[in-house]
Amino acid sequence: MKRSTGRALSCAALVLAIAAAACGDKGKGEGSASASATTKATTTTTASAATTEKAATSASAATTAKAADSAKPVDPFADGDNSGEESGVLSVDLSAAKDDAPPLGGGAAPAPPPPPKGGKLEWLGAGSLAVPNPGWKASSKDGMGLLLPPDNKAFLMFTSFKAQQEGLKKVDAFTAQMKLKEMKWKKPKPVTIGPNKVPGLFGRGHGKLQDGKGAKMFYVLIKNSPENLLAMGGADDDGGDTSLKVALNIIDNIKKK
Repeated sequence: MKRSTGRALSCAALVLAIAAAACGDKGKGEGSASASATTKATTTTTASAATTEKAATSASAATTAKAADSAKPVDPFADGDNSGEESGVLSVDLSAAKDDAPPLGGGAAPAPPPPPKGGKLEWLGAGSLAVPNPGWKASSKDGMGLLLPPDNKAFLMFTSFKAQQEGLKKVDAFTAQMKLKEMKWKKPKPVTIGPNKVPGLFGRGHGKLQDGKGAKMFYVLIKNSPENLLAMGGADDDGGDTSLKVALNIIDNIKKK
């Protein structure tokens, strides 16, 4: 914008010089009137350039602020709403998954947190996808992976599946192993996952674990070829928020192999 203002001033100065030359042989009064008119035009041009620059600066600031807002991470549990469909069975119908759905983390998911000192970030295979493990205790059984944080306040389970019927069986296996009670699930919403923006569905809920403690729960269905992925996680209501955020961050960094 400074360049535009300078250009406007140069053009005004050129007009002033031409006007002075053209009026050199005319009377003094006429020359003064011409100079006064040109000066007024110069002032108007300068003010117009300043206004334009101010407007452009305001527009630029607004655009920057809007971009910053859209880049802020989104917490799927921020509204605290635990209402939803009461069901102990979750659907694995991926027909609602969309390639143009918004990112799970709002498009600003940070890299997975580094493992404890001396540790190394590990990528665990899950069919055609890879799940990052930031130093959590990992184990697997019957094709299902399990991650537990150091504070044992949360968990993350994941497995791959091809056909919808196979996915249903694995959902049943998950829920049976965790012995969930009094679950309330919200209807899942379309999202995209990870740097490859893989389409999927994200649902959350609330219930009680085997020990009777309340827990925030979530599940993610990721649509991929040749295998889809099902992940389910949760965290204690009491002190599990930090590990819950890490679990969601793990999900939001899943990538294609």
